[in-house]
Amino acid sequence: MALSSADNDPKIDHPADRKSSNLSGSGTPVEQSRDIDEKLSPSPTIVSNAKPDVPYSVFTPRQKWAIVFLAACAGMFSPLAANIYFPAIPSLAKAFGRSTQEINLTVTIYMVFQGITPSLWGSVADSYGRRPIYLSCLSIFAVAQIGLALIPSSSYVGLMILRCISAAGSAPVIALGAGTVGDVATPSERGRYMGMVQMGPMLGPCIGPVFGGLLNQNLGWRAIFWFLTILSGAVLVPFTLFFPETLRSIVGNGSIPARGFNRTAWSIISRKLAKRKGVDVNALKKKSPREAAVKKEINPFIALRYILEKDTFIILFYNAFNYTAFYAVTTTLATVLEDKYGLSTSQTGLCYLAIGAGALTSTPVSGRILDWEFRRLRRRIERSRQGSLEAGLTDEEKRREADARASKKLDPNDLVDFPLEKARLHNQPIYSFMFWGSVIAYGWIVQARAPLPLALIFQFLIGWTIIGLMQTNQVMLVDLYPGKGASVTANNNLCRCLIGAVGTAVVNPIMNAIGTGWTMVIFVAFPILFSPLMVVEWKHGMRWRQERAERNKSAAQKAKESEAGR
Repeated sequence: MALSSADNDPKIDHPADRKSSNLSGSGTPVEQSRDIDEKLSPSPTIVSNAKPDVPYSVFTPRQKWAIVFLAACAGMFSPLAANIYFPAIPSLAKAFGRSTQEINLTVTIYMVFQGITPSLWGSVADSYGRRPIYLSCLSIFAVAQIGLALIPSSSYVGLMILRCISAAGSAPVIALGAGTVGDVATPSERGRYMGMVQMGPMLGPCIGPVFGGLLNQNLGWRAIFWFLTILSGAVLVPFTLFFPETLRSIVGNGSIPARGFNRTAWSIISRKLAKRKGVDVNALKKKSPREAAVKKEINPFIALRYILEKDTFIILFYNAFNYTAFYAVTTTLATVLEDKYGLSTSQTGLCYLAIGAGALTSTPVSGRILDWEFRRLRRRIERSRQGSLEAGLTDEEKRREADARASKKLDPNDLVDFPLEKARLHNQPIYSFMFWGSVIAYGWIVQARAPLPLALIFQFLIGWTIIGLMQTNQVMLVDLYPGKGASVTANNNLCRCLIGAVGTAVVNPIMNAIGTGWTMVIFVAFPILFSPLMVVEWKHGMRWRQERAERNKSAAQKAKESEAGR
């Protein structure tokens, strides 16, 4: 990775080497201004492998959790807006004078835009920063909800357009969440933070029908969109005030102060207050040396090329097929429980909480297991290297080798020569078999009208295991493309939403024809048949990554030589 400007410019010191001071404390105006930037710009820096003492991120664990929590809240809106809509479909059909199939078309097109729009925003977010895109998307989503709440019931086309805008505003932030985790968390701790980010999108399908059913039944369908307006506004306020820029090519590990739209509102307000006290807050204002280079790389469709990489292709489609099986359960749950158990709309909505509880409890457990596996394998490799070096050496030779190891210790943030596949995919077979078994068991249980608590137990297991699968694959994708987390996650969203849209379009006709049990068997068959390719990824993934790194290095060298020759 490139050195941050904090390493090259003596005016920007490492936070650990600076002495903090109050705004009214001692020191020159320049020193006070520098201290203000440090305090008001807690945003992450690209560090050099040659300086292992420089932290990957200057954020404290508490700050990281706050950042990731806000990202998870933002990521919840896309699936929440999709699923909160389901209980109101009959009411919307009646209000707009349309058939249920025509209203269902708004669901399908919503999922299509869910899949497409993150690819358009991902490259921009990986270049201009996370914060401006977060604020833009959340604002677009909130405005669309106001439009939906006020739309006249004679405008079916308006309903369709505003649902598209809702998807375009909410879906990209899921990709931004994964990119944010890659910005602030090292590979050895990404699992737990990615679990929190994934929890938002996974809870949306579980709690959406609960709120949708209650609001539609008691206040009418317009209340659903007012609820989403208020909720998105409640999240947008702390984002505007406090959410820092995290993109490493702009703010590094937090040592480089953010500028322009990447600065928080709180930072701007505080700097103005400090300026009134006589502090020269502009003394250290400078242009980032990396910004111009970053802007040249913007291409909304460049992320699509990642799908053609062998390892990425395998992970994306394996993830998409499993997600489609999960969506087959959640989209039909209300219909199945009403038909088989005679539950009311509000009762079926409450049954979604079983899946939500499984997802909620799985998040911290599976994330920590993922991190533990990474650290365990890294320690084992380091011990193996140490044993190989010490074999047959004299005391003097051992001392020299120890000195050499101190300068060439395994870099925890350099994953090119690390067996990443072994660390990340170690527990995936367990999650996969548990998920497949739970989906199939649930299908046959509800078809046989077995006791409802038994069906809820397997719903809980479905929620628990799908989180483990999603976390494993998402962390793996972020690790494969450092600094491009939003772009590669946009591909993940594209694949699972488009394949999921096909699945939701056909699940009800299949279920009506052959029953719930065999329907779930069919949906689980796709990831099962695809799973041998994950074995190929396990065996050959590291070699593919190394070959890609060499290609990228060669291409960068040629580009540099071409630029120098002009």
